[in-house]
Amino acid sequence: MRDEAQHCELLARYLDTLGVATRETPSARLARLEGEAYLKLIGEAQTPAQVLNILLTVELMDENGWEMIINLGRDMGDEDMVRTLNEALQEEKEHLRGVRGMLAQMNREMMMTEEPAVT
Repeated sequence: MRDEAQHCELLARYLDTLGVATRETPSARLARLEGEAYLKLIGEAQTPAQVLNILLTVELMDENGWEMIINLGRDMGDEDMVRTLNEALQEEKEHLRGVRGMLAQMNREMMMTEEPAVT
């Protein structure tokens, strides 16, 4: 959560530097609604595996979003921005590896404890 809060502050600084308005655009509205939908899904999840599957989707989207904004920085020729945002991308990649690892471990444990099907 600490990383995510820092990433939010980092993006806000760059958006401010770029002169992007802070009003809610149609795309920002959709992103907000998307986030709210994932929070609702997490609230509906009944097992830890379901929560991890939802988090995996969110982390994959985060990774893609950081890659896209880094590419925008490259297109703008702002190497300082690229370097700073790339650090955040590496943290997101760690989050993704962590969620994948937890989900894989959980699946392995479930496979080891389940009774084999009788044919």
